[in-house]
Amino acid sequence: MSALLSFPAASTAIASRIDPTHIAECAAQAHRLPSLAEAKLRYSRQVRESGGAIRSIECVCLLADDTLALVQIGARGGHKINWRFGKAA
Repeated sequence: MSALLSFPAASTAIASRIDPTHIAECAAQAHRLPSLAEAKLRYSRQVRESGGAIRSIECVCLLADDTLALVQIGARGGHKINWRFGKAA
């Protein structure tokens, strides 16, 4: 696990959507997190099947360079990286 994780400033809008304790737990068990590709497959299907009730899903996943990230995934599998916390491994 990385020695330090990076979090957004408390005054930013994204900080209200992040629980530092949960992110620390995710980093400690990074081997159990989905990769970005796995998350896109899994969650884009859920968004599509919601019948328009859900526009996107945010999840914590691992990027190809082992960075722990908060990613927003849409119905067609598009994604936006909302925050990079740092290396998980």
